[in-house]
Order: sequence, then C-alpha cells, then structure tokens
Amino acid sequence: MAGNELARLERRYRELKKRLQGLGFAFAGTITERYTICGKPNCRCHADPPQRHGPYYQYSRKAAGKTISRLVTAEQADQYRQWIANRHALDQLTAEMDNVSHQAAQLLLAATPAPRRRPVPESTVTETSHARNTGISSNTVTDQPAAGPCPDHSGCVIHKCEHWHCRNMIHMNLNSRGQRRKFCGTRCRVAEHRRLN
Repeated sequence: MAGNELARLERRYRELKKRLQGLGFAFAGTITERYTICGKPNCRCHADPPQRHGPYYQYSRKAAGKTISRLVTAEQADQYRQWIANRHALDQLTAEMDNVSHQAAQLLLAATPAPRRRPVPESTVTETSHARNTGISSNTVTDQPAAGPCPDHSGCVIHKCEHWHCRNMIHMNLNSRGQRRKFCGTRCRVAEHRRLN
C-alpha cells in the first residue's frame, strides 16, 4: 500500500517538474491600465460624457522596499502580463512540489526504524530536573559525596548547597578569594532568605 502511494507521488512530482521546465521568464509585478484628463477646458475629456485620454499602461514592481514603475506600450503590456502569469504558475507549482515532497518524506521515513535513545544517567536526570524547577543552570553534580576534595579536580573541593530544599553540589576553587559560596544559585539564596524571614 505504501509502495503504491509512493509511486503515485513520484509520478506526480515528475509531472510537476515537466510543467516547471516549460515555463518561460517569470517575475512579480502588476500591469495597470489608466485613463487621464488633461488641463484643456475644451478637450473631449471634459465633455459630457467625458472621453478620457488613454489607455496608458504602467508596469510596477517592488524592489528593496520601494515601488518601481514605468510606462509601457500595449504590446509590451501583453508581454508583461504573460511573464507575471508565469510567476503565479511558478509559485503554485513549487508549493505543490513542496506538498508532494513532504508526503513522500513521511512514507520514506516511516519505513526506516527510529533511532534508539541512549539511556540518561540518573545523576543527569536529577540535575536537569533541579535546573528546570529552580531555573538554575549551575556547574554542579549530584553523584559526588556530601563534602570533601573533588575526585576530578585537584584544585577544588565540593560541598552541598545550604538551601534546605536543594541537593545540588557546588565545586569551589581552592585558590578563589573571598567568602565561600553557600548556595548553588541566586534562586536558592533568595529562597533560603525568604524561608528564614
């Protein structure tokens, strides 16, 4: 069943490509037909009913946020209309090709096995959950002992965040100056202050 549907989509895509190859020059724009009134009071354009001058044809397009216009002859206006129509056909063809391609991609991907997800270590899950709940993205680990020398870095020690509800561990450089960090992040520090006050 899926094979028949995929073959149908491939045939449809080839048909669209053939139609695309048959298009001529194509660009966006508009052709406007105008009739005008002159300033001569005795001219026929001021009669009743008025017979305005024209038609005059104007081609307009957008370029760099500006409208560019030019006067064209009646023969040129017909040629411009064909090119503008080609642009509309081009947009319709590419939109349908995009739709057909998405349908074919779904069939092709459904036939291939989904990639296996690697198991996530428990420590990573705990740390990610804490960061999501508290909004803290810290350089902490959860599988280290409560306090003591860091087993991975000879120049730092680890200790537990002093917020009563947090189980995050903090790495602290032994060579860092100033007061020792007590909390793993700003939110834990603010939460502890509010709890005590």
